[in-house]
Amino acid sequence: MSNTTIQQGTIEHIDPTTLVIEANVRPSAPVTNDFVGSIRDNGVLTPVLARRDPEGNVLVRAGQRRTLAAREAGLPTIPVYIVDADEVTSERIIQQMIENDQREALTDGDRAAAFQQLSLEGLSVTAIAKRTGSKVAAVKSGIAVAENAVAASAIQTHQLTLDQAAALIEFEGENDTVEALIETAVSSPEQFAHAAQRARDERRLNAIRETATAGLVDRGFSILDREPGYYETDYTPIRDLVTKDGEKVTEADIETVEGRAAFVRVYYTAEDATVLYYLADPKAAGFKKNSGNANGPMTDEQKNERKELIAKNKAWASVLLTELRRPRTAESRKGRQYGRGTSNSA
Repeated sequence: MSNTTIQQGTIEHIDPTTLVIEANVRPSAPVTNDFVGSIRDNGVLTPVLARRDPEGNVLVRAGQRRTLAAREAGLPTIPVYIVDADEVTSERIIQQMIENDQREALTDGDRAAAFQQLSLEGLSVTAIAKRTGSKVAAVKSGIAVAENAVAASAIQTHQLTLDQAAALIEFEGENDTVEALIETAVSSPEQFAHAAQRARDERRLNAIRETATAGLVDRGFSILDREPGYYETDYTPIRDLVTKDGEKVTEADIETVEGRAAFVRVYYTAEDATVLYYLADPKAAGFKKNSGNANGPMTDEQKNERKELIAKNKAWASVLLTELRRPRTAESRKGRQYGRGTSNSA
């Protein structure tokens, strides 16, 4: 693709209603009342950049907002800098992106749309980044956002940043999550990164849970929606059961037993699910409650529970010891003195 060559132009004063506005880098031109008022009072101070086509039409290349505001303000003419330029869409878009006089800064949504247009014109990501003064990563994100319906709509409608809109692509199809993230981006943008990471973590944990659950269902296990309490009797954990020979009941022992059930637990940092196994009627299956004398090593679950209990006890003991060793203040000693019965009443 050849580069556009722009020759020295000329200034002409032209009726803004006769100007033809080419497809702009901005999906829409935000012409505010204040901007129209400024144009009405001061006129267009910086000429609009345009070219003349073979039919004699004057085509605006840069200055869409100024042209629209001038029309709304009712200006009879505005200054137009007309150059002799061939029509290359990518060059026009680049000119519009870097031209900032009398116009608001481009939003990230505008940039995403522009990056996509330049990509469609055949420019590589590297070339787009170089020509527009953008980072390669930003160009890649912008194109990805513009090509995704949800992200493209959100970045324009809610004025999201490029990073925020790009994050939405990860959750395509998860409507509730997308809506929650958009709400966070709008109301508490400083919390967006945290909310997005939490959503990723929850999705990962749910995937682990769903995989484990599906396997258990295929094996005929009923899935419990919560872990039964200690005093509940509908289900008995197999860790409390032994066989007729006094051996601990294992997962393999209940593989074909009626009333087998499981609760799937996924710890935050885990890569795999932890499954707790239960029986609805241990007696019918030939098992009995562990009297406490059964031989055999503790299960991994029992070991973890014991470690957690010991750690909590140590932490509590440390708190108490620290409190007992804390130096007494004069006020606390005075309180203790009064506590022993000393009285200053008559």
